[in-house]
Amino acid sequence: MFMKQMDKDKQEKQAAFRWLLIPAGAFACAVILNLFVLICAIVPSESMESTIREGSLIVAFRLAYVNHEPDRGDVVLFRHEELGRSLLVKRIIGLPGETFEIREGCIYINGEKAPFEEAYAVGEMTDDFGPLVIPADQFIVLGDNRSASHDSRYWQQPFVERQEIEAKAEWILWPLPRKIR
Repeated sequence: MFMKQMDKDKQEKQAAFRWLLIPAGAFACAVILNLFVLICAIVPSESMESTIREGSLIVAFRLAYVNHEPDRGDVVLFRHEELGRSLLVKRIIGLPGETFEIREGCIYINGEKAPFEEAYAVGEMTDDFGPLVIPADQFIVLGDNRSASHDSRYWQQPFVERQEIEAKAEWILWPLPRKIR
């Protein structure tokens, strides 16, 4: 009788332990995903409107640049040394090795008017910027809402270094779920 009670107690403890493993495992998976695979962030300003509205919840993929480099048009999350520890969201416009300039509100790359369509850009750029030669492993980033974005044009060190880029923004989860273009 005593042995049966001990076996029953042991089985109950094992069952309770198994039930604790489920939430512990889910928590461990969430931490690993957040540290190594995904970033969820709330966009605090209107600098990326109309692509990403102020207050939107976005998901960014940390592994996006494992096999290739960031490209023009990518929306990235990064931390810039000059701006503290805040996570920023901007679009890559200038690539390493290019000469970048803004003149009379137009972007010029290597002396030529930008050969790419910027259907996402809103707001007017009124100040001239550059020309600057973008160093290796560094990028020029601008907000899509050009008249309301504090971006490369205004920083003392205007370049975002490759190692400062933490992820590529992929999805808006809230308020309306959709892929970021």
